[in-house]
Amino acid sequence: MRIMFVIPSMAGGGAERVAANLCNYWCSENDVRIVSIVSDKSFYDLDRRVEHCGQNLMINRKNSFSTLRCYIKYFSKSIKFIKKNINEFKPNCVISFLVETDILTYLAAKRNKDVLRVFSERNDPTRRNKVKQIILKNIYKTSDMFVCQSKKIFDYYSCIPADKKVIIPNMLDDVVLPKPELNENNHNIVSVGRLFEQKNFKLLVKSFLMSVDKLPEDSKLVIYGDGPLKEELQTMIDGEKKRNRIELVGASKNVLDMIKSSALFVLSSDYEGFPNVLLEAMAVGLPVISTDFYTGVAKELIKKRNGILVPVGDANAMSNAIVKIMNSDGERKKMRRNNISVRDRYNVKMIGDLWLTNFSRLMDKER
Repeated sequence: MRIMFVIPSMAGGGAERVAANLCNYWCSENDVRIVSIVSDKSFYDLDRRVEHCGQNLMINRKNSFSTLRCYIKYFSKSIKFIKKNINEFKPNCVISFLVETDILTYLAAKRNKDVLRVFSERNDPTRRNKVKQIILKNIYKTSDMFVCQSKKIFDYYSCIPADKKVIIPNMLDDVVLPKPELNENNHNIVSVGRLFEQKNFKLLVKSFLMSVDKLPEDSKLVIYGDGPLKEELQTMIDGEKKRNRIELVGASKNVLDMIKSSALFVLSSDYEGFPNVLLEAMAVGLPVISTDFYTGVAKELIKKRNGILVPVGDANAMSNAIVKIMNSDGERKKMRRNNISVRDRYNVKMIGDLWLTNFSRLMDKER
């Protein structure tokens, strides 16, 4: 099988990590090419058998307006670039990840009857403006296969026939996943993500400060990640009396090794698709707290036996959850044991084969 991925870039995001994991798994028995609009550089390691073709455009990401202006400027050029790769590589199917390339891939491949088009929702569609929602729904209706990450998103896209939709969650990368490491003396509370509005780290900082006097004296909040709100977040922290108990440490490629011995992982996002970092934190045995964001993924992953769900934006609920877990060694040990089981349910082979099985079914149907 010949599989082509189209994605804006292979920078250090969640969708990019999924693309890298899938391509690295598939390339042992399939021909795989990643086509990225921005560059041919990848934050994630790619198997040498995975072809990576980048358009190497200069995208100004200073703000959303400058980014949009660059995509408009390179719009026609990018469509031609995708068409060129389809004609050269001759894939059986083309998979598009993320909104920018969903639109470009649709226009590049809509008249090509020899290619199966696969689109996938990787975020919360309700967070987009109404115009964009309508455009994307009309694009997704033309897909040969549409991949959702949860039942909630499957139901949201009622405009797409049920036999064209499939639910496939994200996976864990077995190669880089470290073994769980219980350290009863480590009382760090950790979080990981880009420092921008969606992740709502201000909520996490506020919740920690509300609970800090009820936690073990050596408890710290450690946030891993970089982004446009780093300076603003640091200023917020610097203005607090307990600032020495909060640390912004920047991004790290081996972040799982850094957090695996921590006491608790917290996801404070206002919205998410399927957050890899939540699944990975569970896989290394961390108890977890997460906001109950719209797509329903956190609700599917977290039950009473392995963590706590809190309403989006609710600092009081998050603070109470932190206190509850951090002050119960027995509860944390139980949650650690229960969370490790996600390794078996979300491994690369299982999820990668689920994609391939659906590709094969689709190809058999077309014959």
